[in-house]
Amino acid sequence: MKDAFNALDVDRSGSLSKEELVEGYRMIYGDNFNEGEVDALLNMADENDDGVISYSEWLMTAMNRQKILTHEKLEAAFQGFDADHSNTVSFDEIKNFLFGSKGFDEAQLHNVINRVDADHDGDITLE
Repeated sequence: MKDAFNALDVDRSGSLSKEELVEGYRMIYGDNFNEGEVDALLNMADENDDGVISYSEWLMTAMNRQKILTHEKLEAAFQGFDADHSNTVSFDEIKNFLFGSKGFDEAQLHNVINRVDADHDGDITLE
């Protein structure tokens, strides 16, 4: 992360200006990019509204992006288990998805479900 930031920080100011971001996009995409993407990145990452992205803002944006991507993967996996599209996952849905109907310890699976079933109704929600 630091190397990428430093590569973009041409003037070595410790922050990334819009111009530096535009040049970075040009290095990666050539002239085929939408400058609106740079504006969106700057608006999203510039927490203190000083018009530049500091290294700490750069890191926070990268971590938040990773968190979003991780949540999207979790949601996709959840939808895979949710066979009846009820926005909940039941014991039977997990059993059928992972194990079919043979060769696993139902008690152990119930234990796992009980640990993540926040309202103890027997179903798991994404939240």
